[in-house]
Amino acid sequence: MPTVFEVIKSRKLGKKIEELIEIVEDINDEYLPFEIREIHISGSVLRTPEARDVDVAVHAFEVKEAKEEWQNFTKALRENKWKILKLVDEYREEIYPERLNFQNFIHWYADDLAKLGLKQLWIHEWLPMFRLEDFTNVAVPWDVRDSMPTLIRRRICSQTHCGSLELHVIYYPEGKLPENEFFLEMPTVPIWNHEEGILEISEETLKEYFLKELKQLIELSRLIINGDVGIFAYMPVRYLMENPEDNFFLTKLFRDALLKEVGSLRGLIENYAKVDPEQITTGELKDINSKLRKSQKHIEHLGIVWEATVKAWDEVMRGAPIHVLRLSEKYGSGTLEELIFRIVSRRVTSSYPRVIKTKDVKEIFNELGLLKREE
Repeated sequence: MPTVFEVIKSRKLGKKIEELIEIVEDINDEYLPFEIREIHISGSVLRTPEARDVDVAVHAFEVKEAKEEWQNFTKALRENKWKILKLVDEYREEIYPERLNFQNFIHWYADDLAKLGLKQLWIHEWLPMFRLEDFTNVAVPWDVRDSMPTLIRRRICSQTHCGSLELHVIYYPEGKLPENEFFLEMPTVPIWNHEEGILEISEETLKEYFLKELKQLIELSRLIINGDVGIFAYMPVRYLMENPEDNFFLTKLFRDALLKEVGSLRGLIENYAKVDPEQITTGELKDINSKLRKSQKHIEHLGIVWEATVKAWDEVMRGAPIHVLRLSEKYGSGTLEELIFRIVSRRVTSSYPRVIKTKDVKEIFNELGLLKREE
């Protein structure tokens, strides 16, 4: 039977998964308060070689033998919080006054941290999983934030660039199933575990996964069509659907395109809602799920781009001529339409980095006739 490296067709993401597995195995050889026992994947990487990233679920368990020492470590951080922050201020003044790198701070002030009673193991192996914000952005002044899923994610990403990994960490304190863990409800395919290593993936496993994915895609499609979706990125879509009285020309243009795509999505779920699990093939399921997800993403992108386009138009058209000139220079734009496009593209890819790319914005602008097509 095939492994994950035969199942997915993206060579780039296949190498990324291979690198992730190697990192996880190395992490498990270290003395840490957690152990990673399983890796699962999901999403478009299982359906198409054009996938941009891979959804990864890492299942990590508390290490009983390290629990007491971890508690002593975090207790020492809390007891010495203000002394540590004072050392941070010294670091800023003496070495790096502009932007603080917490890892560099630990390196330069390791001896001072040891004088506070922190062990060498704590300083060099455990403290690098923390950030300055864990000491400063907390609800209680004397507290230090130590969310284990966040720390595990940082530990993994300290050894690789996680840009193409949509990494979800599911942590089991004392081996118990975590409460209110959304990602446990998502269908996934196990690809590695700490006992067997890289796993073989049967055709039955893949088909079961795609059937579960189809069910969830249909449920989300119905929420979108009914205007009931609560996902933040879909909020502009809800506005367009719920406010037909807003007849600003850009809003009307985007709404027309949106309602057309919603109609297409409705037709897709009418066709696919009653598939026969016994008769349908894995390949057919891949194709169906890809079509549904493509339509959903296009609807989501239309809403995001509409919101940013209206704001950019208002900023440019209502701004003083000198402001527009400066914007044109900043974005290197020679025409109004190009300026709007570049402002929108920069802002939406910054606000929704894992949701939308410049290519997606350009396709929408071309679809709506807002940008001249290149000859």
